[in-house]
Amino acid sequence: MIGHPSETLEDVQAIVEFVQARAGRRAQSAGVGAKVHAGVSTFIPKPHTPFQWVAMDTQEQIQAKLSLLKRELRGPAFKVSWTPPEDTLLEGWLSRGDRRMRR
Repeated sequence: MIGHPSETLEDVQAIVEFVQARAGRRAQSAGVGAKVHAGVSTFIPKPHTPFQWVAMDTQEQIQAKLSLLKRELRGPAFKVSWTPPEDTLLEGWLSRGDRRMRR
């Protein structure tokens, strides 16, 4: 998951390093052709949680983090899937809205 409050690009780089390490171990145990699938979602603050008033990452911030992941996790050993930033922002808007959104 990306987009946690106070997250930095170094934290996203740590995700890359973790996935690369897992791919190396998987290749050792499973042999040639092993693949690691990393599913990446974006943090969306939900109401009635400790994070309800925390600002959500902007579309540009989400895109920068996804670009780092996509750039670093290339090749046949990796499969990376993610939610498009536009969908993430819509989900955040819907999850934090109230009855005033009907207008």
